[in-house]
Amino acid sequence: MALAFWAATIALAYLSITVSSALIFVLEGVSLVLVAVVAVAVIGHGGYQGHGIATPPLVPAGLGLAALGPGIVFAFTGFSGFEVAATLGEEAGHPRRVISLSIVTALLVSGAVYTLMSWVETIGFASPTALSQATVPLVDVARIYVSPTMATLVNIAAVISGFGAQLACVNGANRLLFAVGRAGFGGRWLTRTDPTRRSPIGALAVVAALSLIAFLPFTVVTPLDAYFDLATYGADLIIVVYLLTVIAAFVLSLRQRRNPIQLVTLLVGVVVVGYVLKGTVYPIPRTPSTIASTRRQSRSSPARACWPCRRRCASLSAPRRFSLSMPTDVARGAV
Repeated sequence: MALAFWAATIALAYLSITVSSALIFVLEGVSLVLVAVVAVAVIGHGGYQGHGIATPPLVPAGLGLAALGPGIVFAFTGFSGFEVAATLGEEAGHPRRVISLSIVTALLVSGAVYTLMSWVETIGFASPTALSQATVPLVDVARIYVSPTMATLVNIAAVISGFGAQLACVNGANRLLFAVGRAGFGGRWLTRTDPTRRSPIGALAVVAALSLIAFLPFTVVTPLDAYFDLATYGADLIIVVYLLTVIAAFVLSLRQRRNPIQLVTLLVGVVVVGYVLKGTVYPIPRTPSTIASTRRQSRSSPARACWPCRRRCASLSAPRRFSLSMPTDVARGAV
């Protein structure tokens, strides 16, 4: 199945950006509609047993920065990718207006959906313990408040949404490599394009090969473990990229003597993202061998060990941290 999705992604990325972008829009739109139906059903029922709607999950009362840090790491996993629109600047009709609007809109919409659905999952269960024991909270909520058929559809929507996200990532990676090759790094063959579709076939070949090679080690683990590994390391790498990007923007703005407000904003971004990165690597997580041993012992437990991010999952599952700083859908493997 994974190989089939990989092949489909590469084939669609080879087509024009118009085709793949339209497909992404449709796939994600279908997923959002199904998720919205579940949200309306839960809120319409008043949450758990009709009296579960409450605002405390929206307020991180009593939580310090040390408690919010791990939640922010998972949040990056949940709605990162909004910046991919920037890679399509050269193919947009009015890039300075369209790309800026696309990035801001994508960030606001994804953040709103992420926050709303985290809250919906929270009020849909009897307690933090019940939520933490749910294998896929959103699917369980759909089954309880709508129907088993809706739960199946939500599962399918998660796969569809994941495929759309994968296609968007491949499109972005293609164009980044193309720009790198055009700047003189990595060889001229990275700048090769299809004469008809104008897609960057040189960069696409590299992305296809590297993604396939990176996928192979995960064929020997369970799908859930593969997701945990990819989500954890992926979030770490995303945070590093965000930090480097904000630093580069700050240095460029400083050299060009930009507006002081812009400089201060970028400096705040460096501090915030830097703190999140620090919370990711320090205190140093336990070694893989120790965590793997703990994971084997916890197979029979409802609260599954999350290798290699078990330290974070354990901290996020504590009742005192039960809020939207704890995106349980990501921590437990739901979309």
